[in-house]
Amino acid sequence: MYPQFIKDAQAEDRTEAVLSLTWIAQVEKAHFGLLKQALESLQKGNDIASEDYYICTNCGFVAVGAAPSSCPVCKAPQSMFTSIE
Repeated sequence: MYPQFIKDAQAEDRTEAVLSLTWIAQVEKAHFGLLKQALESLQKGNDIASEDYYICTNCGFVAVGAAPSSCPVCKAPQSMFTSIE
């Protein structure tokens, strides 16, 4: 659904919307990966491993283990990440 939204925003020359929708699509892809890992673990009868999670307060990207030096989606600095308890 996001690729079409991005195309529509490009056609309307809505630069900020294109950027926002592109970030959302990338973040949702990362979220899907995290949920898939959790589901696979549970289907194998395992508990989900205890991890530290950090969320970019600029775009919503979730990093596992440690906050990156910059967000891989929006390039925000590490200081924009907050720990998820």
